[in-house]
Amino acid sequence: MMKKLSRSELQVGKVLPWSVYNQGGELLLREGYRIESQAQITKLIQLGLYRDEQGGKERPKNPVEERPASLFEVIGSYKRNLKGLCRELTGEPRGGVEARILKLAQNLQRTCMAHPDGTLAALHLDVADDYSCAHPLHAAVISEMLARQKGFGPVERLPIVAAAITHDVGLEHMQGELERQKGPLSDAQWTEVKAHPGRGVEMLRRHGIRNGEWLAAVLHHHERNDGSGYPAALADERIPEPARILAIADIYSAMIRPRAYRDPILAKDTLRGIFMERGSKVDGELAAILIKEVGIYPPGSLLRLKSGEVGVVTRRGVDANTPSIHSIIGKHGAPLMKPERRDASEIVGMIPNHKFRSIWGRVESLFG
Repeated sequence: MMKKLSRSELQVGKVLPWSVYNQGGELLLREGYRIESQAQITKLIQLGLYRDEQGGKERPKNPVEERPASLFEVIGSYKRNLKGLCRELTGEPRGGVEARILKLAQNLQRTCMAHPDGTLAALHLDVADDYSCAHPLHAAVISEMLARQKGFGPVERLPIVAAAITHDVGLEHMQGELERQKGPLSDAQWTEVKAHPGRGVEMLRRHGIRNGEWLAAVLHHHERNDGSGYPAALADERIPEPARILAIADIYSAMIRPRAYRDPILAKDTLRGIFMERGSKVDGELAAILIKEVGIYPPGSLLRLKSGEVGVVTRRGVDANTPSIHSIIGKHGAPLMKPERRDASEIVGMIPNHKFRSIWGRVESLFG
């Protein structure tokens, strides 16, 4: 039995205890979604919202079997898993943490291989999510893609992905402080930041991790080709290749995410900045591969179209400038009931993803 929802049942900042549908039974927002603003509530009420009353708990209409987890839900489970692993790494060794990190890395590899565009989209869309979990996973996906294009086999890529997942564990004790930081780092903070690669390696070793490529990538992911990085001021080929791969993935993922002192940098501008530093700060070949693999408009990017609509990139194209696009918000600002394909020639520019968090539940269905 479907019950129409009233405004009083929707509250800003509260998660939905049930999924909601339009009058035709189409899923609009899934159970557990967090309402972002009063303006969002107004738009949702205008659409006409309903929930299914079955035992006081929402269930999909006419279920044949339990609904499998969506790709975005899978990525969400990886974030929760990583959060637990980071807590373990900061504590006393209990055994088995290396195996659990490698299992997460393997699962991420499989997901990335099976759904490369959807995986990129899930991590591009959540740029305002918990930095300490979303950023390492995003860096791991980019590292996996770069290493694959460099000719590394799945087994060879595994320690690089594991290094990406754990590369900032040495900063775990001050992540909250850094995420709130609005001004320049103090001398003491900068000393802590520069020490975090070595501290991370020590933590990993304490938990029994001995893989040389994994540890080298964590230790040297802040080295730069011109020797201006840390902790050892290595340059060019002296920087281990896994570390060069992780370095560029780390830079890209960090720049597109908002911080307390700045808004996120659009992916297109981030890639341009990285390309300008090819051969100096970053590996030139890897910079070119990154642009080819991610695209100027990566999956999950929100775009302003000539029609006034807002579109989302659903697939990378044959080249970096021609992605597949679906419009999701009409020219008058209302979410479209059914996303529609649009041509790349309609692109006017990119829109910061965190400005439209209210429509992510609708976007998710485009990625399987």
